[in-house]
Amino acid sequence: MLTLEQRREILKRGRPQITWEGEPLLGSIYGEEEVEAAGEASRESSDINKGCGCTAQRLVEFEDAFAA
Repeated sequence: MLTLEQRREILKRGRPQITWEGEPLLGSIYGEEEVEAAGEASRESSDINKGCGCTAQRLVEFEDAFAA
């Protein structure tokens, strides 16, 4: 845990211009179709009847498609 002095020192630096410097370098902007596919894969991976966690078929398919 940070000490009070460490927190004060960090806060003196101010906010970064962008939240995460790597974000603009990712090379893509995701549309509603991509967002919905990611959400659906996440929801399905939480359903024990469809395969829990990383074993859910849709999640595996999504990860493969995303990697490609």
